[in-house]
Amino acid sequence: MPKNSKQQAWFFDFDGVLADTAIIKAELFIELLNDLTPKQTQSILDYCIREGGVPRREKFIHIHRELLDRPLDQKTLANLCDEFTKKVVGRVLKAPLVHGAQDTLENLPKSVKAFVISGTPHSEINFICDKMEITRFFESVCGSPRSKSDWILNLLSQYSIAQQDAWMIGDSMTDLNAARLTSVGFIGVDVHQLGYLPQAHLALPNLSPLMEHLTKDLYPKLESV
Repeated sequence: MPKNSKQQAWFFDFDGVLADTAIIKAELFIELLNDLTPKQTQSILDYCIREGGVPRREKFIHIHRELLDRPLDQKTLANLCDEFTKKVVGRVLKAPLVHGAQDTLENLPKSVKAFVISGTPHSEINFICDKMEITRFFESVCGSPRSKSDWILNLLSQYSIAQQDAWMIGDSMTDLNAARLTSVGFIGVDVHQLGYLPQAHLALPNLSPLMEHLTKDLYPKLESV
């Protein structure tokens, strides 16, 4: 394969892309909310999975205002976020990596700079990646409150990588919108075949085909390890 020294950037979402945790987190929102009808429960699940990259604080606000039409004061919001944090880390650490994730990370091409771009709080996602022993594969592990689009633009500038040489790999509309806002490519991942991403976009069933798509179909000259 011809060599190409040009640097590439691959931005990985975490939940539902690297770890099979998107549904686990969506269900935790349901667990922390009271007196939900079946319709409200389904609406919240749909929203949390479709907009998986939105930080939990913003999710709770949206759920109360738009889906439940309930008041939400700052104290209640803070308590909900605290309870979510207490419960979620242990569950995430018990979850498996998405099929193909470990192999993909261990065999990243030399010319690829990999990053985690997550809606999870910054310190929390770094703690989780450390505990899962995957931090070593990434140049940076990045979380909220900074937005995904801000992280992407900052990292592209920091590493002098052009937008046309960068890809967001995500499972939600939040990830797709971040790619659109920053003019980078997008590869979808839909582990449970939920169909929340537009059909016009490629949605892989796991990460096993990712390397082939990015190194052969999209970047035929990209140097492999």
